[in-house]
Amino acid sequence: MKRPNLSLKFKIPFFISILILLLFILTNYIITNHEKEILYKNLIQKGSSLINNFSLYCENAFFLRDELGIEDYVTVIMKDKEIKYVYIILKNLTYYLSNKDEQLGKKYKSPSKISADPDKQYNIVIREKEILYQFYKPVYKLNQQGKRVVLGMGYIELTTNIIKTESNKIKIKLIFIFILLLCTGIIGAFLLSKIMTNPIKRLINGINIIAKGNLKHKIKIKTRDEIENLADEFNKMTTQLASFQKNLIKQKIVEQELQIARNIQSRIIPDKIMNVEKYEIFNFYRSSRTIGGDYHNLIRINNSEYLFVIADVSGKGIPASLLMVMFHTTLITLKSLHNQPLTLMKVINNIMSGFLKQGDFITTMIGLINKKTDKIKIISAGHEYPVVINFRKKRLDFLKPSGIPVGLLDIKEFESKLEILEHKLLKDNLIIFYTDGLRNIKKKPLNNNGLNDFFNSLLETSNNFINFKNLLLDKVNLKKYDDDLTIMGIMRKKGK
Repeated sequence: MKRPNLSLKFKIPFFISILILLLFILTNYIITNHEKEILYKNLIQKGSSLINNFSLYCENAFFLRDELGIEDYVTVIMKDKEIKYVYIILKNLTYYLSNKDEQLGKKYKSPSKISADPDKQYNIVIREKEILYQFYKPVYKLNQQGKRVVLGMGYIELTTNIIKTESNKIKIKLIFIFILLLCTGIIGAFLLSKIMTNPIKRLINGINIIAKGNLKHKIKIKTRDEIENLADEFNKMTTQLASFQKNLIKQKIVEQELQIARNIQSRIIPDKIMNVEKYEIFNFYRSSRTIGGDYHNLIRINNSEYLFVIADVSGKGIPASLLMVMFHTTLITLKSLHNQPLTLMKVINNIMSGFLKQGDFITTMIGLINKKTDKIKIISAGHEYPVVINFRKKRLDFLKPSGIPVGLLDIKEFESKLEILEHKLLKDNLIIFYTDGLRNIKKKPLNNNGLNDFFNSLLETSNNFINFKNLLLDKVNLKKYDDDLTIMGIMRKKGK
């Protein structure tokens, strides 16, 4: 039975959190819009008052022939942070007065208008990517005959940045209130869900204990409802199972099941790898128990490409073998869709991670052999480093692709650690892949230097591929294993 993705204990706080979030969004929208309306009304009232005062002051100054007083007045009102521009435009559309000295006498360029309302004597304009409220009113002076005539148009432009700042302050306050409500709601919801789910949790824990084989365990729940009745039924069932279990010959059943599992596994893991033109290929597999968690295979993709895989599931016995079967099934299913090592490794990790419980993992190495180029692309998920044996030069080298085992990290971290390593298969060179069971070939587990010495000892006493392979297989066949062991060897033939 598939477990639910989200328990009731978390569903209740989750839905309450969603409800609080929706209420916050609605409240935030209403309050911020209301506050903005008030702030914009205040801005318009302030702008209207400023432009009226400015027009009146200019007229009085012209009457008293105190034009310098206008500049002083502009200097004083510019101390207000909301005022961006103050200027007078003559009838010939030139600046008569401006808080920007460089504009005096120059031609006036009207800013882009978002909206205009002649009755209210203000426009909403854009100047230098900033939204401004532009208030205007005629400025009068006395002519030589002492008559009142229009000099030009006075303008005061107010910025809306302060409104944005105030709106942001309101939003911050609302967010703080939202967080407080959310925390309170979640804590309350968890307390409520705990009261509701504790009996269910005790029932599930009891069922899990019984499922592990403890048929003497009794589920104790006193809720006077359907959950208590269900617990009583389970207790009756376990009593019947305990009585029935005494009559079974458990060992015989286990042995039969293990033999069936071994037969299934033997059909999955090849006794002998297929022959591939141009290459000598050999394989070796032994399980430490009846069934194991190692895996290897060589799969033909097309006439020139072959996919090889070697893998080691953590643990031993039945659990490891089941994961190995799932790994094989996933690989065979995907090979026709994703035959490139990197893509295949990513998809395998995505799928297998869903089946691996915490602490379980799979080390694996996937490679693609190209007969035309004699190149092999290798990608590793934390697997043992393959070793390249050069019989002519009597030397060996370890290939070290980076990678983390399947199931240990989340998908993005796993994929970021992957590295494609490309290796040229030279003539008469042997490349060996193996699982970590090879480290237990001796009484004391081999470290990296020990593995190097082990392969060097074989190389020193062999002159060619056949001798080396026979020596290696003789060594591993003599050992009784405490761990599963798999070996694959690939060599390009001479003259090919």
